[in-house]
This record gives sequence, structure tokens and C-alpha cells, in this order.
Amino acid sequence: MSYIDKKMCMESLRLKLGDIIPGNDIDQIITLVDDVLIDYDITAIKKDESDTSSEQIAEFYLTTLEIQGYAKGTIDGKKRYLKKLLEFTGVPYVKMRTEHIMSFMKHEKDRGISPVTIEHHRHTFNAFFDFMIREELIVKNPMKRVMPFKTADIMQIPFSDTEVRLLDEGAKTDRDRAIIAFLGATGCRVAEATAVNRDDIDWQNGRLKVFGKGSKERIVYIDDVSALLIKRYLETRKDDLPCLWLGKRGERLEPGGMRYILKEIGKKTGVKGVHPHRFRHTLATNLLKAGMPLERVQKILGHSKITTTQKYIFVDDTDVANDYRKYIR
Repeated sequence: MSYIDKKMCMESLRLKLGDIIPGNDIDQIITLVDDVLIDYDITAIKKDESDTSSEQIAEFYLTTLEIQGYAKGTIDGKKRYLKKLLEFTGVPYVKMRTEHIMSFMKHEKDRGISPVTIEHHRHTFNAFFDFMIREELIVKNPMKRVMPFKTADIMQIPFSDTEVRLLDEGAKTDRDRAIIAFLGATGCRVAEATAVNRDDIDWQNGRLKVFGKGSKERIVYIDDVSALLIKRYLETRKDDLPCLWLGKRGERLEPGGMRYILKEIGKKTGVKGVHPHRFRHTLATNLLKAGMPLERVQKILGHSKITTTQKYIFVDDTDVANDYRKYIR
């Protein structure tokens, strides 16, 4: 049995047993199976040796991220990046060199991909090849000579009150108006928002639990107006599905679907840059302006570092000027 086939076999078995057997028992079973398989030769079925090996390595890596608790959206993004790299270079991961990766990143830059996205690519590839070293699949990380891409530190401007009103007026359905209100009140990431179920909301106390990056749980809040709009939307539903947001095909609304809805409302109303994350910036800025301590804003947004929260706060030059005049009097 090849090393990677054996590791894949064990991790697949661990995942399947995880739903029915306690964790301590799983470890004992894995140990016993490992002892038995040492006397057998088990090889994965392969159509093409190099391509299948690369796919196996990527799937094994993504499986380990899933076990570690990474969010599905994060894992899906890494999967897309790795697939793009493999398809562009045509070289198996185990044979990739620095020049292959640099060629891919230059190609991305030339076709207009932002430096921020390319830097995300670099982080993904670096972690992936580090993983391959730990698993003894390669000896050197080809990313070590790939320098970080310089990115501009651009401040995200929050929605103005007028823009929020325009978005609300431009929403065609009760669902879309409720989505705008929900994002504005909670500051949820798009993956968090689409994962919410009806029963997650504590209507009496205007709050709900969401699971953010790394499956970290936190409390977010809903104001009375947002709660009213969400209830009005739910009253139009005739299904008994648990999900809070329903897509047009009668299934749970996915992150891409929510992004599309907001983008279309932005086009209709003339409001530029309409996407879920901008609502987080808007909430953070409004809470700080209202006097909430930065540490509490950090907790609501679910940031592990307060420096991340600081980047979400937009300070208007007019506010600075007014405060300056107030303090020098």
C-alpha cells in the first residue's frame, strides 16, 4: 500500500466512523485496522498515474482541514485555487517548482486578478506544500522563493444611510428586504448568514448563535425592525425546511446566491460595491460611532485579533474635524 493511499484510507475510515462511534473508540479501531493492513497491499484505482496522485494529495489535504474544523467556504476556496494551479501548469504537485508557480501567478496578475486575491493564492499554496513536506511527499517547498505580493491597504467605505434606504427600496421581495436587514443588524459573514436555521433565532431576546471561521461560536443580535422583516418573510414560506433563507429552487440559499441577490439589487439601485462583507464594515463603523467599545465590536464581528476589527472601522474626515474642534475648545 502506498503511503498516501494508506493515509487516505485511514482518514476516510475515521470520518465515516465519526458519526456513529465515540472519539476514543475510533482511535482504538483505527489502530487495529492499521495493524491488520500492514500485511496487505492496497492501492487506489487510478486512471492516470500523475493526475490521480495529485487529486489524491489535494483531497487528503482538504480532508485534514475539514477534520481541523475549517469552514466549508474556506476549504472550497482552497480547493479551487489548487485545481487552477494544477490545470494551468499541467505538472503534478510533487514535481512543481518555483518557476511553475510564479508563471501561474504572473498569468493571474496579467488577466487582472487583484493583488489581494493573488496573495491569498500564495498563502494557500505555501500551506499546501508545507503539508506535503510533513507527509514526506516532497523535500523542499517551492513557495519559499515566492515573495509576498504587495497589496494596497484600502479602507472599505461603509454604506451611507441613503444607500441602505435605496437598497431596501430596490429589494423586490420580502426575502431580499429581510436579507438586507439581517446583514445590516448582525454583521454576519455570508457563509454564516446562509447557514442560519429558523430555530437558531431567539426571537424573545433578539439574538442568535452563529458559527464563524474555525467553527467558533458567537452571539449576534437582531433589532426590532430586522426581526419584523424576517418574520414577515417567513410568513410567506409554505415549506417546512429548517433553513432561514430559501433559494429560488426551493433549497437552502448558498453564499454565491446571496452575493448574486445583493449584486443585482446594487445594479438596480445604482449603489456600487454591494456585497455581504460591506455590511460588516457598516455595522462596525456605526457601533463605534454610537459609542460601543472596540473590544465589544470585536466580539460581535468574531475577530480573534482587535487589529483586524480596527481595519473594519471607517473614520470620516468630517468626524475627525468635528472632534478636533470639540477637543481644542
